[in-house]
Amino acid sequence: MKLRLPAISLHPRLSGVLELVVSALFFAVFVRQNSLWAVLPLGVIRLAWWGALVRVTFYPPFIRRFGHFISLIVFGLASTLVVALTHESWVRLLVIVVSVLLTTSSFFLIPPLPDVVPAVGKRERRTRWLMTLGSIGGLWCTTFALSSFQIVTGRLTVLLVIAVTVLTSALGAWWWYMYELRSRFELLLSGGVLSLVMLEVAATLMLLPFGYLTNTFLCTWIWYDVWMILRFYFSKEGIRWEAQRVALGAQAILFIIILVFVVRWH
Repeated sequence: MKLRLPAISLHPRLSGVLELVVSALFFAVFVRQNSLWAVLPLGVIRLAWWGALVRVTFYPPFIRRFGHFISLIVFGLASTLVVALTHESWVRLLVIVVSVLLTTSSFFLIPPLPDVVPAVGKRERRTRWLMTLGSIGGLWCTTFALSSFQIVTGRLTVLLVIAVTVLTSALGAWWWYMYELRSRFELLLSGGVLSLVMLEVAATLMLLPFGYLTNTFLCTWIWYDVWMILRFYFSKEGIRWEAQRVALGAQAILFIIILVFVVRWH
């Protein structure tokens, strides 16, 4: 006769509180490390913690544990790399605070009941979408920082840009799939278009006299706009250009203002 242990199902808010404590402790220890060999065990511990927490937390049927776990991994990697590569203390603190709040909210906002409608989970999905945007920004920030500090040069820079382009396009395709874009051809076509655009944007930004934080901001902004246009283009409703013209026009004006009055041209 086999002894079966009772299944553990933590309330999402309790999981959120636990995540808040563990993430804060992780960054408190991480920022004091100077050796890669000391950082790697911390990363493994955090990965194991997320795996265990996702496993024992209650999820309603319309939220996938695996999708949440992947979101945590990519966002955690991106935010940790930004903290490691950024010298500005206020930027590091801001990234840490945002990272802890988002990972905590991704658990805290999970609907605690199994029989709720999927619309109730929109806040949790928005949080994971913000984590994805943070992942995009973090990955591009790492790319531009490594290039600016000349940690990677030449062909390694090209390979890094291609790898990050493919990864960020894959994240975009994942969210297109989440928004009911299920055609394999359309996903591949959209991902290809997004990849080509971001390759050109990244190559152009590396030629301009901007800092890596400015490049990250501009690259993430453009990624979001292209992703959103492609999402609406392949949706059933299509692109409503009347509404989009106003939004894109306002963004273009804001883009020029930032380039002229905010960005430092070195």
